[in-house]
Amino acid sequence: MKKLFVAILAVLYLGVSSGATLHMHYCMGKLLGVSLVEKQSNKCGKCGMEKTAAPKSKCCKDEHKLVKLGDDHMVSAYIQLLQAPAISLPAPVYPVTAPEAVVTPVLHAYSHGPPYPGEIPLFIRHCVFLI
Repeated sequence: MKKLFVAILAVLYLGVSSGATLHMHYCMGKLLGVSLVEKQSNKCGKCGMEKTAAPKSKCCKDEHKLVKLGDDHMVSAYIQLLQAPAISLPAPVYPVTAPEAVVTPVLHAYSHGPPYPGEIPLFIRHCVFLI
């Protein structure tokens, strides 16, 4: 389902971004027809005048307009902005001093050795009676 949706969006975007050419035919100052494909007939459909003489007379004329999505989605303008020359401003220099290290004296030395065995034997203390 997602692939179908993406395919439809891709075809729609391709159609909008590539654009289309509209062929408009004016006869006697009024718009007579608009089409996506230019007609190959040599005569006007309303007055019958030949199209070869159309540029010389003011009766019939053909216009072609390109309908296309603007290039607002392109990144080229932003890339040119990023390639603008950079100006380096002098940075103010402040003297940096290291903070004083505070040393606390160790009052007791801790030993992590085994405990003193004491007066009770180990096999009795750990309840290990082997024969």
